Amino acid sequence: MGQRTGSSCRLSAPPPSRTQAQLDQLIADGLAARQLTETVSGPTLFANDSVVLLPAAARILTPLLAQLRRPGATAVINSYASAPGTPGHNLALSQGRAEAAARFLEAHGVSAAALSVVGHGAANLVAPGSSGDNRRVVVVIEEPAYDGG
Repeated sequence: MGQRTGSSCRLSAPPPSRTQAQLDQLIADGLAARQLTETVSGPTLFANDSVVLLPAAARILTPLLAQLRRPGATAVINSYASAPGTPGHNLALSQGRAEAAARFLEAHGVSAAALSVVGHGAANLVAPGSSGDNRRVVVVIEEPAYDGG
């Protein structure tokens, strides 16, 4: 089943001596940049050997829309394939999957200029061989720091 399998947040600007609550407030106030990484995976994102998003993928990608619609937000959409197949095929497949995720986000109000896509093929497998968990998309969202203007 497709799911959001991981989330991490990297903050920049404020000194590391601040507490997480203080950092969260700085982000809320627009005074610190934030990088959020969302990993979504599983066979409900894409069928085997396909670049077409399955219907359940909308439920998985939709929670990212609010962050991606913020002014100045950008994202890199990284996609990975499972191991079966040639390296060239897997690279093209993962690139097509990243592009499919980007088209979904664009169709729901995210600026195409804010999105970059990268296909990684079967690099960095998270499960043995042909597991559906290897068919994953990792979206890295960068929200800008407040520029004082």
